[in-house]
Amino acid sequence: MQVWNKATIPLPQQQALKSTAEYMEYFLGLLEKYTIPVVYRQTIPWLLWGIWKKLNAKMYAGTVGDAYILIAQAIEEAEEWKRLNSTETVTASQRLNGIGLGKKWHRLPAGLLNSNVNSSWVNSSRMSGGSWIVRDHIGEVKFHGRDVFLPAQNRIAAELRCILLAMQSLLNLQVIDLEIWSEIGAVIEAINNPCQTQT
Repeated sequence: MQVWNKATIPLPQQQALKSTAEYMEYFLGLLEKYTIPVVYRQTIPWLLWGIWKKLNAKMYAGTVGDAYILIAQAIEEAEEWKRLNSTETVTASQRLNGIGLGKKWHRLPAGLLNSNVNSSWVNSSRMSGGSWIVRDHIGEVKFHGRDVFLPAQNRIAAELRCILLAMQSLLNLQVIDLEIWSEIGAVIEAINNPCQTQT
C-alpha cells in the first residue's frame, strides 16, 4: 500500500474490499476520478503491473524494490504508451528487421506481429527464467509463454535463452514472420554480430 500512498492515490476504506477483483475494479475506477492529478491517473495500470512484478521479484528472487523507483517507472511507461499510441504507425527507420531493441510494445503495420521477451536473472548459481508475449498490430495479445532455465552465467545468457525459447515456441505455433524485441542492447549485438569478440 505504500506505493499508492507515495503516488497520492487514495486507498479504499479499510476492509471495504475483500477480493483481488474488487481491488482491481476500485483502482481502475480511479481512472475517471478527476480530483486525482492526470499524471497519476494515467499511471494506475502501470502501477498495478509494477506492484505485481515487485511481488514476484520479492517472492522468487528475494529482491526488494524501491517504491519511488516503481512510481517513476510507471509514470515513464504511461507517458511512453501515450506517445506511441498518438501515432498510427511506426516508420521503417524506427523499426529493426528481425530482432530489435525495445522495452515497450509499438504499433506495427496491419498484419505484422511483434514479440517482446524478458528474462529474470539474479546470479550465476541460481535458476533464471524468461517470458515472451506476441501482440498484433493493434496490441492484442495472440500468444505468450514462460519457462525456468538452468543457471546462466549472466543476464545476457539468460536473455538469449529466452529468445531461443520464444523462437522455438513460435515455430511450434507455425508463426515465422514477426519481430522479436529485447531490452538488452548487448543481446541484440551478440545476435547481429555473433563472431565478434570483445576486447
